[in-house]
Amino acid sequence: MPPTPSQGHDRYERGWQLLAQVAGERQPTVLDSLQDVAPDLARYTVEFGYGDIYARRGLGLPERQLATVGALAALGNAAPQLRFHVLGVPSQDVGDGRRA
Repeated sequence: MPPTPSQGHDRYERGWQLLAQVAGERQPTVLDSLQDVAPDLARYTVEFGYGDIYARRGLGLPERQLATVGALAALGNAAPQLRFHVLGVPSQDVGDGRRA
């Protein structure tokens, strides 16, 4: 059953807040580029990736970011996403391995 508009809005707002935490002062430019070509995909990325997955209970944001960095590094073909998430990990959680 698809979400109602109010449920989708809640997912988007929750996702946007988490994305803003990860991005910090940086603007997630990938959403801007998607907005021109596939606005539904941009919204889905925020709703599902951040509003559903990142908002799940069980891991805090630093642990979730480290898991994301590990998964993206293992893929080997997601350099822009990896860079975005590495910069979103608090430096005390990465230690000396953090690169800017």
